[in-house]
Amino acid sequence: DKIDARGLALHLAHHTYKAVTVLSPELEAIKELTRTRAAVVKAQKRAKQNLLSFLLRKGMVYPYGGRAKYWTQKFFAWLKTLEFTNAIDRYSFDEYYSQVCGKKSQRLLARQKDMDPLVIAYADKATERIKRKRSAMIFRGVNVNKATTAAAREMACFIWGMMTNQQPRSKLRGMSFMQRIRLLAGFNTPTNTIKHHARCVL
Repeated sequence: DKIDARGLALHLAHHTYKAVTVLSPELEAIKELTRTRAAVVKAQKRAKQNLLSFLLRKGMVYPYGGRAKYWTQKFFAWLKTLEFTNAIDRYSFDEYYSQVCGKKSQRLLARQKDMDPLVIAYADKATERIKRKRSAMIFRGVNVNKATTAAAREMACFIWGMMTNQQPRSKLRGMSFMQRIRLLAGFNTPTNTIKHHARCVL
């Protein structure tokens, strides 16, 4: 209409519009890779901070130097020497340590022991996708609780896939509903949290 036309004419006359470049698929892929790397770096930094905070609460301080000496081979060797009299503390340390190293925790490996490789692969695929999408959302500025809820919905989709022949039912026979959820919860989500989110989305 006339009002829009007048507005456009004024913008063009005063050069207040900025040129927009439509990225090619290759540049979009590079941009996405940059975002992914940034999200991974941010998640890694958070995991390291969580581990250091846990050790500090337990009175365990690295004796061979300050922050500049953290995350060296000598530091990781020292971490492996730590002992805990409380089994719960040991479990907490293992979970924090596994997040830093990007490896499966001993508890998760024990839970997946003797399971069918196809089921484990499906669970690992779900874990990797959910963690990546949640980290990317947080990196974009999405509220942590909203990102966690979105991750729970994504997990529910994978659970639905397990129950609708995305995985052979024979592979899952004998597993309860919560066992299937725990199998997918490879990112160490407490059972109560999983139950809460599962009830919200299923």
